[in-house]
Amino acid sequence: MRHIRFIMSLALVFGVTLAVQGEEVLRTCVAVLGLAVNESKLEKPVVLTGIVTLFEKPNNASLFIQDFSGGIYVEAKGIPFSGKPGDRVEITGVTAPGNFAPIVILKSYRVLGPGTMPEAVPMTLEELQMGHADSLRVRFKSRVRSVSLGSKQDPVNLPRLVLELGDHQAGLIPAHLLDWKGIEPASLIHAEVEITGVSSGHFNDRRQIVIPRIIVQSCADLQMTENPAPPNVSRY
Repeated sequence: MRHIRFIMSLALVFGVTLAVQGEEVLRTCVAVLGLAVNESKLEKPVVLTGIVTLFEKPNNASLFIQDFSGGIYVEAKGIPFSGKPGDRVEITGVTAPGNFAPIVILKSYRVLGPGTMPEAVPMTLEELQMGHADSLRVRFKSRVRSVSLGSKQDPVNLPRLVLELGDHQAGLIPAHLLDWKGIEPASLIHAEVEITGVSSGHFNDRRQIVIPRIIVQSCADLQMTENPAPPNVSRY
């Protein structure tokens, strides 16, 4: 009996439910993220309950979920997802390798109601460059070096506003602001800002992070902590 209880406790810790037919159902983000690449290719069943930390409509380009164990990217293309940031949801899907860490391919979901956003983890530039916070809700403070418009994701919404943060010596990191209505982009240049968003990046074929980035839901997640420098700076 003690042996059985020990096995069940391990299953709970690692977010695994032992199914009747021997199929493992992964129930936490860390359980999915802990899979080896070859394991994640097996389309293992996943049922996660967590908070939507970021969602980009209408093309479902970016959907991130976070639970007590970590954060994860959910590929939701082709599924009309009605959840919004801050919602508590249950998602059902299967695993896939992803470009950096294992991800979840969404099959179905339930919105359980409003939830509480997980506290954003303060990060340094070096930590972001290492990819330690991939898919987590993070907070980063830096001066804006430049502002530009990203490629237009769809014919309805504005293109992403891309803020280049950091410095030229230690490195630069782009922050992609999805909803920036009400912001004058040029007013941000050389301002010191604190942003809250989800850590992501561009990765190479060796599953290494090449360019870290932070995806920011809206201008409500951007706070100007110091006014810009005087004029005579280049505009975007």
